[in-house]
Amino acid sequence: MLALPVNINIYNKNYRSVQKQSFGAFFRRKREENKDTFVKTSDNKDFSPARIYEKDVFEAVELSLKKSGKKVPAYISRDEHDDLVSFGIYVKNEGELGGIIIQTPEQAESVCFDSSDFLREFAKKSMYVDYLYSDNDGYGLSKYKGIGTELIKSAVRESIRNGYNGRLILSAANGYASPVPFYYKCGFRFEDEGANESVEEFLRSKSKNLPSSLSHGIMYLSEEKAKELVS
Repeated sequence: MLALPVNINIYNKNYRSVQKQSFGAFFRRKREENKDTFVKTSDNKDFSPARIYEKDVFEAVELSLKKSGKKVPAYISRDEHDDLVSFGIYVKNEGELGGIIIQTPEQAESVCFDSSDFLREFAKKSMYVDYLYSDNDGYGLSKYKGIGTELIKSAVRESIRNGYNGRLILSAANGYASPVPFYYKCGFRFEDEGANESVEEFLRSKSKNLPSSLSHGIMYLSEEKAKELVS
């Protein structure tokens, strides 16, 4: 496996204070304490990234994955501190966690091994978004609009830094709700143009019920769409 530096985008150096706490309890308490201070991510001039290593955020990743019902990936290890995966993590004020993104270049091909020729070829020159967690659904960050988009932008920039020209690929899967509309708004597309047209129609209709056939699947972010997103 190609070894990469582990990159963390973090917005507060006091992050360690939240590592061993319940995310939900922490967010609810902090929201009450700071209910008048929450702002849109894009409006906050203090959101500037810094880098730390995986060893500093392992427990946060572990907690977020368990909270969502997912297993901690085997390649995230307390004993391997400096490489293997790339992360993006956002916090605000005294360690408030907004989201986590995990991305790898190697897994893209394995995820698409039984897909079409187009997706297999695209995967060879893309970074794979393995996991995206944005806690903005009732746990204290509901006013932090834009965190998920900022995490995707972080992944695009990481893709550019690693020579993939911003290209990303992921397998959209249902969590609390289907992430497909969000990814589509960020520029991700299905290979099937008919599916893309159906998502467009869904977004125009402002319906709350996405057809089950469109609720999951492999989506990709082209170089052109990536440039539009971060420009």
